[in-house]
Amino acid sequence: QWCTVVIGDTKTASDWLTSEPKLKDNPTVFFVPLEEQKAWLDLPGEIGSFMSKVPYTHFARKNIGFLYAILRGA
Repeated sequence: QWCTVVIGDTKTASDWLTSEPKLKDNPTVFFVPLEEQKAWLDLPGEIGSFMSKVPYTHFARKNIGFLYAILRGA
């Protein structure tokens, strides 16, 4: 089954998913707010190191979504 992963950034509201009526109850849509991403900076090893290198407001943040999906079995 296909899923959609949305990676928040500095201009994305932390409640983005719950404010979208058509998406908030959709079990195939995942939203990772910036606050959660910042917590990943403190993770030891490769994930924390990777997160520290991905700039804000940059297209490269899509890679966080790829990592999120891979870690969940994609």
